Amino acid sequence: MPKPALPPPPSPKGATGRQPKPKPQPLPPSPPPPPPIST
Repeated sequence: MPKPALPPPPSPKGATGRQPKPKPQPLPPSPPPPPPIST
């Protein structure tokens, strides 16, 4: 009988494609738009 498809064992080097990717750092809040210059 065919063996069930088990996920590959975690390798000591780190299972590539199994570990969740680190979340990107949140972008800094954009500065408020400059007030319109009245001429």
